[in-house]
Amino acid sequence: MCAPSMQTSESLLIVVYFILEAVDPELARLLEQLHLGPRIHFALSWVLTWFCYDVSDKDTLQTMMDLLLTMSTPNDADQSCVIIYWCVALLRLHCKGVLDQFVDMDEDPDITMGMAYSKVGGLPRRISLEGGGEKGG
Repeated sequence: MCAPSMQTSESLLIVVYFILEAVDPELARLLEQLHLGPRIHFALSWVLTWFCYDVSDKDTLQTMMDLLLTMSTPNDADQSCVIIYWCVALLRLHCKGVLDQFVDMDEDPDITMGMAYSKVGGLPRRISLEGGGEKGG
């Protein structure tokens, strides 16, 4: 997906958040409570690189790329939609369990947000198509 500007990529992240807000309002509120939403910048590399630098399982990444590269359309709209929905699915499947640990922390809010940002941004490293969809760790 060759985004013509950073504004386009940020727009995709806002769409991810709005879809997440519609299908999982509790998770959307949790992201906002931890100051991670609605501008979910932790997912910027997911959108910009089609998860290439974030998914560590090679077979999973190959399957993802096969799907995206076989979508022969005159524009990037279909590929962008797939990336958006993958982001939403990843967040719905794995994010709440990761974020719950940060809700009642007695740390400075900026420190809490930074730790949560790091954990959520690293979620794609955990996905795998083998053995139930998630790697240990």
